[in-house]
Amino acid sequence: MNKSQSEVEGMFAGVQKNKLASRFAVGPVSMQFVTVVILALFSILYLLQNNQMTTQGYQIAQLKSQQLDVLQENERYQVEAARLKALNAVKDKIGTLEMESVESVKYLAVK
Repeated sequence: MNKSQSEVEGMFAGVQKNKLASRFAVGPVSMQFVTVVILALFSILYLLQNNQMTTQGYQIAQLKSQQLDVLQENERYQVEAARLKALNAVKDKIGTLEMESVESVKYLAVK
């Protein structure tokens, strides 16, 4: 030993050395264990993300179906509104076309 090394050892004579490194030795078995744990974590994260995407896709499909139903109902209401406006337009034109409105309708039965 040289003089500087013995001085350093003298300074830290009462300090206990770190024994943590000797408790956890990194060998091939521990590396395999760590690798398996990391792969398991990534697999779980992938499955959770995939499940979330599938759930959101299902919700989007439901919302698109509801949107289509609402659009079809809106179209039916627009057709009904146009039909009602057409009847009112015919009633308004009765006076201008010099026609008379009919109170009751009688049909003839032909034999």
